[in-house]
Amino acid sequence: MGMRVTEGIEKGLFSKEVARDLEEVCGCGEPLYISNGLSRVYCKNLECSMRAFGDLRGKQGLELWQLIELLGIPELKGAVEPIFSGYSSLEGAYKDIESGQVPFIARRLGIEKSGGVALAFQVYKYIIVYKQFIERELAEVLEG
Repeated sequence: MGMRVTEGIEKGLFSKEVARDLEEVCGCGEPLYISNGLSRVYCKNLECSMRAFGDLRGKQGLELWQLIELLGIPELKGAVEPIFSGYSSLEGAYKDIESGQVPFIARRLGIEKSGGVALAFQVYKYIIVYKQFIERELAEVLEG
């Protein structure tokens, strides 16, 4: 079903860079909508020739961490970029996350020497809890 792009921007679902580049109104004059998975921008006007705007990744040139950030998972706010930066696939990122666990997260967050084990544990827990959600929501973008 989706929501208006304007509403998504107001709710803070997009980084400033992405929000700045998103169109809010279609060329036909109707408001633009974004899919629930935040992967497609589209126009609901059935007579519009610009109905599907396609893949956000291709349109915006977003990195994996930026796509995950777009999902707006509050428990991972501020942790997504340092953890997923440099990865081009969820599979590769989760392989490293699951094998390295809490020490890996602490290292990626830069808190391994400051006694940030509790924070790293919380972040690790939520990354695992949200794994299926992230995979499901980004599947269309990453496959397309």
